[in-house]
Amino acid sequence: PISMGTTCCFYGLDEIGAELEQPFGVDPNDFPLIKMGNSLADDLDCLLRTANKQRVSRRHDLAEEVRHRETMRSIRAHSVASSPSNHVVGTTTSSTSTLSFYSPAVDSPMRSSSGVI
Repeated sequence: PISMGTTCCFYGLDEIGAELEQPFGVDPNDFPLIKMGNSLADDLDCLLRTANKQRVSRRHDLAEEVRHRETMRSIRAHSVASSPSNHVVGTTTSSTSTLSFYSPAVDSPMRSSSGVI
């Protein structure tokens, strides 16, 4: 009985040593690496397509905004060039100065007694 227990202990230690030498074993891999790799590739493809669509829509929105701003600038430039310029009439006395601004959009002059608007 003692020799049987000692033999089992030695075989057990031998198996533990073999497991420590080759912790992953020599048997085929238990993980479906090909399937996991394909799943990862599909997920990345989906993420990149979604990100690309968002980037394209943001570029489209930005291009639309730039076009709108350029249109507004050209309209303002055209209206300023085709309308009479604002007239500034100033009178100066020894105590105060008065400036009157005539705007083409407003019929009545805007006045500033301090000279600062």
